[in-house]
Amino acid sequence: MAVQPYFPRNSELVSQEAGLVLVNHAGSTASQDTGRDAQALADALRLVVVAADRPGTAGTVPRKAQRNALATPSGYVAESASLGYAIDHQADMLGLKRLAITGRSAGGLGALALIRSETISAASYLFAAEPPGCKAVPLKQGLQEFKEYGVQQKQLQQQGRVHVPPRSALQQPQAMLRLGSIAKNVFYDRFHNDAIWASDAAVVFSRHIAANQPAVSAAIVFAEHSLVVDSQTYRRELLPATSLRTGGAPFTIDQIASTTHASFDDQNLFALLLRPTVEHMLSHEV
Repeated sequence: MAVQPYFPRNSELVSQEAGLVLVNHAGSTASQDTGRDAQALADALRLVVVAADRPGTAGTVPRKAQRNALATPSGYVAESASLGYAIDHQADMLGLKRLAITGRSAGGLGALALIRSETISAASYLFAAEPPGCKAVPLKQGLQEFKEYGVQQKQLQQQGRVHVPPRSALQQPQAMLRLGSIAKNVFYDRFHNDAIWASDAAVVFSRHIAANQPAVSAAIVFAEHSLVVDSQTYRRELLPATSLRTGGAPFTIDQIASTTHASFDDQNLFALLLRPTVEHMLSHEV
């Protein structure tokens, strides 16, 4: 599990004490796609961004024991704890006293698990986009729904009804190397984590954070045309979690209009959506 900091390239830090943690999405690593995303966020928001690899990712040798350990919400949190401690150590070395934990897709679920683990002393802000684990389904059914969603998403993009992320700016041969690394990383990631993605872990974590961690300011967002949650589950399972927050910091769950799961791959859009969380964090500078 790699933990790697990124710094703004062309501007000074807006804060010496506040930073972000970006958890890797499926098929990415802290030194590859997630690292590029972390650098883009560091440049856009002028903060230190620590890229972090979830358990069972980043080219990990497939291990059935780890797959089993990651298969339940409680096991996933326990496995994420070691990553949390590594982030906590890195934050201490960097002098960061306030952290916002963030991620999209599988990284969003990883961000929820890190907050739930309570292993990062500086972490009191959360922004998670399109986290899987919103409804427990059989793995075979989940795979079929994923394939069907890919077709639907492409149709929506072609019809111009949703935000489409720009193409990668990488040139050959870097683009080919990137595709090869994604395929390898997706294999490892799916082997270890597909069970938790097909669970209700995101609902479990959201409810716990809302009810039991009132100091955490949380914003969880989903696409209007979501891969990970249907409208009924969103209304009946996710939105009620907001009522569990009866005091303390804000806790919100929202949908972003004219988006699909892939829309959050756009670095500019993600930075724009993340900015209110960052501004809230910076407003508490001493």
